Amino acid sequence: MKIGDLVELSAYGNKLKDHAWVRGKFGLVVEHHHRSGWWKVQWVGSMRRVLHPRKDLKYAKRRGEYKEL
Repeated sequence: MKIGDLVELSAYGNKLKDHAWVRGKFGLVVEHHHRSGWWKVQWVGSMRRVLHPRKDLKYAKRRGEYKEL
């Protein structure tokens, strides 16, 4: 994972009660704290930038139909 990647909550992250407001949303990785190993994510539709451990996050997958032009 690197800065600029599109992410969403992993299965483990979805189980946590304090992440209920994030479920089903996408976020953009904006910072990595190397000492702690945590990632700061800017969630789409929110002004919040939240720190998450790596196991709470996964790369976002494309959802639904997509047609190439």
